[in-house]
Amino acid sequence: MKKTILFILILSNYLFAETLNLQQGWNLIGTSSQMSLQELKTKIGDDNLLMVRGGEKTYKKTDTSSLNNFIGFEEGEGYWIKVANSISLEFTPSVSSLTIQLFSGWNLIDPLELSLEELKTKVGDDNLLIVRGEEKTYNKKNQLFLNDFTGFKEPYGYWVKVQNDATITLNTNFDEYSPKEINLPLCDENDPRVLFIKTIQDWENIDDSSKTIFCVKPGNYQSKTIRIKNISGTKNSPKYIILDNDNNSHPTQLDTNQLANVNLRFENSNYWIIDRMAGIGSKIEPLHFFHSSNNIINRHFIDSSDKGITIRDASHNNTIQNSRIQNMSEFGRKDDLTCILLHPRNTPVEIKNTHIINNELHNCNDGFQALWRDGIDVNYEGTVLYANDISVDSSLYTNCNGSKDPNGECSYSENAVDIKMGSKNIDNKIIIKKNNFWGFRKADKTNSKLGDAGTAIVVHYGVKNLQISENTIFNSTIGIISVDRRDASYAMFDSEISDNFIAGILKYPVIVNEALNTLISKNIIVNSPNEKWLTLDKSKNVSIQNNKIVNSVNEIAYKSATDVREKDNLFYENIEDANLADKLFTTNKFSNSPNRVKVLQ
Repeated sequence: MKKTILFILILSNYLFAETLNLQQGWNLIGTSSQMSLQELKTKIGDDNLLMVRGGEKTYKKTDTSSLNNFIGFEEGEGYWIKVANSISLEFTPSVSSLTIQLFSGWNLIDPLELSLEELKTKVGDDNLLIVRGEEKTYNKKNQLFLNDFTGFKEPYGYWVKVQNDATITLNTNFDEYSPKEINLPLCDENDPRVLFIKTIQDWENIDDSSKTIFCVKPGNYQSKTIRIKNISGTKNSPKYIILDNDNNSHPTQLDTNQLANVNLRFENSNYWIIDRMAGIGSKIEPLHFFHSSNNIINRHFIDSSDKGITIRDASHNNTIQNSRIQNMSEFGRKDDLTCILLHPRNTPVEIKNTHIINNELHNCNDGFQALWRDGIDVNYEGTVLYANDISVDSSLYTNCNGSKDPNGECSYSENAVDIKMGSKNIDNKIIIKKNNFWGFRKADKTNSKLGDAGTAIVVHYGVKNLQISENTIFNSTIGIISVDRRDASYAMFDSEISDNFIAGILKYPVIVNEALNTLISKNIIVNSPNEKWLTLDKSKNVSIQNNKIVNSVNEIAYKSATDVREKDNLFYENIEDANLADKLFTTNKFSNSPNRVKVLQ
């Protein structure tokens, strides 16, 4: 077989760690990474790695000869890997797009994500003969019902057979919503575009049209809110607000005297990049956007404030990325405030294409909320929550009567994500994907405005076109729930809950109430033995397929549901029988003390 050749077209500076669950025995994989053999041995264990085969390269533990010519993974290549015991492999993909040359005949590749129809378009319908994955196959000669391959999925490898040479260009799923790459300008005193801000009075020059780079020296500027009104950059020439402290560390790693502590309010102001600002102990929103679009909040740090970031009416295409909001004040939590809030108050009641990417929200009340507007169908199309960590720890737990109790069943907090309105555009859904949510408990109502049941993701009031996929949810009272339609005919419409890893749920892993047209597919429910894994009530047209239920109640509670279809759901008494590997990830990653989390331990 001829070796597959690839050319990297784009390299990304912002990439996330991915986790691949290797099962005992052979696994056909593709990591889109450049991991050396030694790194692979370190991650999964020297004794555990038995064999690697890919293209013309091989490693075999029992063979010390020159035949062992595998030295590491190559981008675009697929590999067979054999392990003695099931284990999770964490890796960091290293490309955002690549081109793969397919030669006539068989090719073993790591193709990233692409549907079968897209693949046919790229290489030619008549040219594509066979695709074989570890479980699924497409053969041009087969009748349609025999072909179960629908598209490439990461992080797996595939054999592809083509009649004639062909080229396919592919984009990664992990970079689909990656943080935007930012090239920060220098704080150069000789650059006429630069204005240095050292005092609260210096902010009065923010409207100087000759300045586009505002370099902020460390200090406390919270004596008044800095209003940026009717001041905009452009797509090709944005305006910048940058911390100027002689280093480039994330503000969570800095001492207080190295931070620029400021409350910013943007009104009718577009194309700003705000990097490494802070909001410590603020009584108002450290960041507020009103009728302001195409802004990027990068590496922001908010700590011990009553509120977080608010995005209001007709503010579109804003991105919050690589930021940390933590330890919301007790007043803020008891007053039912939110760390990141979409808040439509005036017409037009739409906030489009907000991207919340690779942030950490810790000990908030609600981590993220898309707010409801009484009697009005708000449009939040294109809202994306991707690769965030949203968590609560036991310091917020109570005995449900107002007294702190690290082992308590209640908390002065509510949800990781609260979606109260949806997307009006089926082609621009709300996406909640590849996040980690944990630690949520029933809200303590004592001397507070709180009232939630302790859910990681709650959906209500008529949410349309929602995708909840590939999230890890654990150690919470409820995993995912749709409930309370309010003035709508259903609480949730035309949505999917798929490929989520839901573990250690204290009560209900998934509740689908008042939902129409829902796909519940390929989820793993593990170590959640207290209630039935799925509860259906007042819902219609629900498809439940290919879910794996492990050490949990393997029943569905049907209270009132019609047109429900169950197919190919699997049930296991324990993790060993399911051959299930743990989920691993790193949190507190912006700090000086990152934490490694093992979900099942």
